[in-house]
Amino acid sequence: MTERRCESNLLGASKDWVRRPAGIIFWWVLPLGLGVASEVLHLPLAHSALLWAVALAWMGTGCAVNALRCRRRHCFISGPVLWLGAIVAGLVALGLIREQRSLAETVNATLVITGLSFLADCLWGPYVGTK
Repeated sequence: MTERRCESNLLGASKDWVRRPAGIIFWWVLPLGLGVASEVLHLPLAHSALLWAVALAWMGTGCAVNALRCRRRHCFISGPVLWLGAIVAGLVALGLIREQRSLAETVNATLVITGLSFLADCLWGPYVGTK
């Protein structure tokens, strides 16, 4: 049983984009840079919200695909959280949510919850099915 767990862990690690600089850059650094750039450039709220919606959906897709590829535990949590943040940012972009700080609160909450999802890796191991 122990050998099988180790095998499963090694297979998961070999497919894990979080362990590869190119994967990290493509799936998470570039979209974060896109979102931050929208703030630095002081774009109108609708444009900034649209860029954040794209960035969060991009990162959520990276997490979801990574969860399926290697069963990374936090990706099962952060993927849906990032997609939910993308949906809310999209609603702000469409003008359906008009609260003054709604975009900032959405992005901040989404990124904080995503960051906290890494605690699952620490508590229960980085890959589902292993400890």
